[in-house]
Amino acid sequence: MNVDLSKKPLGRCLSVISKKISNIFFLKGIKGIKKMRNIYFYNIKKTILTGNKKKNKFFYRHTGYLGGLKKINYYKEFIYNKEIIKNSLKKMLSKNFLFNKIKKKIKIL
Repeated sequence: MNVDLSKKPLGRCLSVISKKISNIFFLKGIKGIKKMRNIYFYNIKKTILTGNKKKNKFFYRHTGYLGGLKKINYYKEFIYNKEIIKNSLKKMLSKNFLFNKIKKKIKIL
C-alpha cells in the first residue's frame, strides 16, 4: 500500500490507514495480516500540520541531569525525524497479538 502524504493533514491520513488495517484484521483475520503488503509513506515533508502545531507544539525530553529538560519544536523534529509518523500510527492501532507483525510492515521513504 503506497500512501502519498503531500498536501494532506497528517492525522487524517493516519487515521484512515489505521482503520483500513483494522478492517483487514477483522474481516480476514490472521491470514489477511500475513498477506498484507508493506505500507510505504512518501512525500513526508509536504504534509500539512493543521492549527498552530508548527509554533506551539513541543517535544520534551530529559537528559537525566539537574536542569536537563530539552525542548524541541514539533515541526523541526517532524522534518528531520521520520519516526514520528511511525509512532503516531502505532498509537492508533489496537495493541493485540498482531501488533508487532503490523508494526514491521510500516516503511517510511
